Amino acid sequence: MTGYWIYDRADRLQALIDRARECKTFLLREACDHIGDRDARDRLFARLAIVRRRIGVLCKCARTARRDGQ
Repeated sequence: MTGYWIYDRADRLQALIDRARECKTFLLREACDHIGDRDARDRLFARLAIVRRRIGVLCKCARTARRDGQ
């Protein structure tokens, strides 16, 4: 045994998905804190849209990796 964990591609992608979901939660909370500042809220929602798209792409890649056994 080498003393370190070996993760497959699907596990690494799942870790990225988890981090992106945490970021999504943070952005939603921040948007609630900026109710009066419309410009800041709009910037947060733009970032949130990017994070949501990335989560979709990562989920698709993770499904593909699991299906292919990577």
